[in-house]
Amino acid sequence: QNISDFSPALSIHKIPLFNPLSGYGSYIFPAVAPLIIHQTILLGLCMLIATYRQNTAWRPSYTQLAGIFLCILTIGTLGCFYLFGFTFWLNDYPRGGNFWGMFIAVPIFLSCIIAMTLYLATFLDLPERAGHVIVFSSIPLFLLSGTAWPHAAMPEWMQILAQVLPSTQGIQMFLQLNQMGVPTAIVIPKLLYLTSIGLIFLCLAVWRLKFAKR
Repeated sequence: QNISDFSPALSIHKIPLFNPLSGYGSYIFPAVAPLIIHQTILLGLCMLIATYRQNTAWRPSYTQLAGIFLCILTIGTLGCFYLFGFTFWLNDYPRGGNFWGMFIAVPIFLSCIIAMTLYLATFLDLPERAGHVIVFSSIPLFLLSGTAWPHAAMPEWMQILAQVLPSTQGIQMFLQLNQMGVPTAIVIPKLLYLTSIGLIFLCLAVWRLKFAKR
């Protein structure tokens, strides 16, 4: 009995689910967009708070803090809806369209970033230091998001550090909601984490701004 080495080749047809054009922009921009929002808020709000603290012995009232917080939150929310809605549609980036999930996730993510920035700004001696923070942190934050390099291929300590960062949680959450269209229930752990971290940072920021020594 002769056994032939011939075997029919399997026909494999690859179809990218979330980047149908296999374009670099479609792959990288949806992941970078939340980080752009993150760093823009960090830069602007850090410079604002550092300027107040530099020129005067500024001890803000609760009303002033609430006003600053809500002002940045409103601007950031409108900017995110414009970016994730109109800009993604205009440039035909992949989008899944979980509208209500995005509607809930955007203000929670922004609130966490604003609270973290308020706390960080209390350690800056000059407004220009905010630029130093941006230059130093932007690339590491993106690499730790797990988009360019999977977390499973990173050392364990780096995986833990990545999961602690609000930027990582936000980037992954928006990719799930906006590009993959997952149900909101899947990102609830991320929403709870961002809410908890945001409340912690907000309490620390209020303590630093109102009661702590410079």
